Amino acid sequence: MGTSPEDGDGIGFTYLFESCAPANQTDPENILENGDFGSCKISPWSLYYHDYLGVSANEMLIDGKWEIEIYTLADEPQSWHVQPTQVLTESQINRLEPGATYTISFSSSAGSDNRQCKVVLGQNENPYNTIFAQEIFLGIENESYSLDFNLNEKYTSMKFSFDIGTESSSVTLDNIRLVKKTGGNPNALIQNLSPDLNVFPNPASDIIEIDIKQPATTSIFNNQGILVKTQDINESNNKIDVASLEEGFFIVTIRSSHFAMTQKIIIKR
Repeated sequence: MGTSPEDGDGIGFTYLFESCAPANQTDPENILENGDFGSCKISPWSLYYHDYLGVSANEMLIDGKWEIEIYTLADEPQSWHVQPTQVLTESQINRLEPGATYTISFSSSAGSDNRQCKVVLGQNENPYNTIFAQEIFLGIENESYSLDFNLNEKYTSMKFSFDIGTESSSVTLDNIRLVKKTGGNPNALIQNLSPDLNVFPNPASDIIEIDIKQPATTSIFNNQGILVKTQDINESNNKIDVASLEEGFFIVTIRSSHFAMTQKIIIKR
């Protein structure tokens, strides 16, 4: 997987700034760092591309904007084959509040009209859950974009990216912001899901089973948010009787000292 050269290599970079400043010095509400590239460098952003698929790309700063050029693509290119990305630090993740509404905004242009681009916020480790994803189409002229979404969960490892690997034309990015709009709970638990953790069967009729390796507490809420059942579980006692629950949609939350998980289930008979 390709990444950006370190600052100072001088390969594929052009810096044209009148002044430089520490990241977010003039934009403290922005959770993303160096969103306007006013620090005169690309870091902590990185350009990831999947060179094992034969994909190659390059990047540069031109007039304070991040420009990405794609030179080759896979035979069947996917949007995630080239990703301008920022991996969030623990401090950045701590600023995210589940339940809050956030706005992602940026300005962008492309080397061709109606150029496909996907804006993504998600988990940066297996199973790579997506929190937010929105496909947009860029134009040749520079335009501003603003996308609102509700943050329903967060993880101990996260990243923000633009997935642009479907076409070979260039993409230019600037003024990238992720800011809180309303609401939220700063004390909400971070999700730390294991790919082995699963609630099944779904739909269920009489019993649900939770694949878990450590003690936890399970709570079940109906579609009105009312707690209808709670039970402590562990690896050897991981079955929950739901026969008394009416048919319909429910939310199962599983919490331990190390993780929190929420999953939707359907009771159907």
